[in-house]
Amino acid sequence: MAIKDRHNSTLKELSNDYGELLVKTLKKNLKRLGKSASGSLVNGMYYEVKEADGKTAIHLNANDYLRNVDKGRKPGKFPNMAAISRWASIKGISQKAVFPIARSIAKKGIPKTDVINITIKEVHKIFVPSFKKEMENMVGTILVNDIFNASNTKGQMVAKKLR
Repeated sequence: MAIKDRHNSTLKELSNDYGELLVKTLKKNLKRLGKSASGSLVNGMYYEVKEADGKTAIHLNANDYLRNVDKGRKPGKFPNMAAISRWASIKGISQKAVFPIARSIAKKGIPKTDVINITIKEVHKIFVPSFKKEMENMVGTILVNDIFNASNTKGQMVAKKLR
């Protein structure tokens, strides 16, 4: 297997590991913030690793509502009354409160949580040290294997005194 193929294989594995950790941590943070009433936001979230033009990218797929949770909502227009009604039912809030809640959201907006940036920073603290170690191991293993395969040792280590 060529160096590039081994590199791409390892990069894809690392990207999958990062994607899994990102989604797991984001779900945990959303639950901690109380943003999982119906479960549709948390349960509908997933990632995909996509490769194009020699580049690998991780795409986070989630309900559009994640944008409102993350960035908040400016005051102005009334929110979706049906969504507020479903949320109120799940939370055990009287349907009589739906209109006042919607009016409050229209008047005051919804504060941002910045949950995506918080999650990315948290994941980086966990992932980057292991990513660095994995890359060092990958590069070292690839170089050693290629050197041995190209030499007359036929992949065998040969003891040599270093004096």
